[in-house]
Amino acid sequence: MTSGVSIGMPVRNGASHIATAIRSLQGQLYRDWHLLISDNASTDATAAICREFAIRDERISLVVQKFDIGAAENFRFVLSKARQEYFMWAAADDVWDPQFMDACVSALVARPDRGVAFTGIENIDANGHVLRRYPQLAGLGGPPSFLTVARFLLHPEILGKANLVYGLYRTTLCRDVMSQVGFPACWGSDMVFVLGAIARAGLYIEPKVLFQKRVDASRETVSAPEAKLRFLPGNGFFPLDAYPDYRASLLVAVRGTRFELGTQAIMKYRYLRAVLAARVEALRAHARSRFN
Repeated sequence: MTSGVSIGMPVRNGASHIATAIRSLQGQLYRDWHLLISDNASTDATAAICREFAIRDERISLVVQKFDIGAAENFRFVLSKARQEYFMWAAADDVWDPQFMDACVSALVARPDRGVAFTGIENIDANGHVLRRYPQLAGLGGPPSFLTVARFLLHPEILGKANLVYGLYRTTLCRDVMSQVGFPACWGSDMVFVLGAIARAGLYIEPKVLFQKRVDASRETVSAPEAKLRFLPGNGFFPLDAYPDYRASLLVAVRGTRFELGTQAIMKYRYLRAVLAARVEALRAHARSRFN
């Protein structure tokens, strides 16, 4: 395994923004990287656009899947081809500040006890306008300790922690988590994967916003769709219907670590808190209906 960064870009029908994403990676101050794009049988111009970039930049390679292999398998595929010390997944519609990769690599070099590095993020729309920032995310960093795991589990799902899947990983760690945890077929599978990583090797987050996550475009994602799932009010949120599988998958993510009992207790607490909040809301709704 050589030094540098392997970037895996799993994509399906990403023609709208993929050129912007690739140019953003080409603009990184850190230059020792290779980008592998895996086009998951797109039906738009994705492959043609990527082929032009690969012709002009020897650091870019393209693989076109003959049929739709599924998002999770496409994520696994690009990781399996990583040959450098560090690895990151890159969505085909996101934007990276020129300092992003350099900041993450420098953080891991300076902190041998951390396995994942990330930066502050903001959401952007299709036109690049900023929609939302997540300043609380920086507080999730730490070594592989119970405090770090607890902070991650207690952090509301709606406040950006799923995006940590797009951090910079030590490649050996990423492969270890993929083999032991993977992306389970449940809601929140990206957060399950991240928990598996930080429970084993910790996390560093540079507070400066160096990453923009586009929220309204089509992308290859490992997250299960949220359609038809009922969210409990006041829990931060996870969907009620998906909770049993989500909790079970989080426990798998910490299996073999010293955080199994703590994870079980925290998720039980979150569920009971959510149920209580739902009951309170039901009582309030009933009271409002009586006086209307």
